[in-house]
Amino acid sequence: MIDFTKYRFDLVFSYWIFAWFLLYWFRVIPYSPKLAMCLSILENAILLGIMVFLLQSSMETVTKFAIINMFIKAIPLYAVWNDKINWKQDIIRLIILFGIYAIWLYINSSALSKGENEILKNSIGANASRNNIVRYLIPPITPGMLLYDDLKKYFIRVP
Repeated sequence: MIDFTKYRFDLVFSYWIFAWFLLYWFRVIPYSPKLAMCLSILENAILLGIMVFLLQSSMETVTKFAIINMFIKAIPLYAVWNDKINWKQDIIRLIILFGIYAIWLYINSSALSKGENEILKNSIGANASRNNIVRYLIPPITPGMLLYDDLKKYFIRVP
């Protein structure tokens, strides 16, 4: 069975945007997340470029990243593609959501392990290399990728 206790989806902003999409899709809230999803796909395209060209990540990692983002961003964006973007209000809503997310991170800062805190200190220290900083900003294992690994093990059994 998959152990979901090790996943902290609440610490990844992309999942907050996906939750916004679900609330909108099931008509709990009337505010379309289209602008937030467009911006997050743009940001992920930049991250994908960094993963491929700067970090030279493995094909498996890049594939996981692409699959996860297809399900939490590309497909939901396609579902709301015909929605109109109200620039002023949508930007304000996105800023409010990010503010709530930042407060949530501050409250849950104890969720960072001692090792993650050490990586942060080393990454921003005087002798930190550009590669170390980028590796901190784009962790090699994200909650979504951990879930992908567990699902793959659970559903695809190698004899």
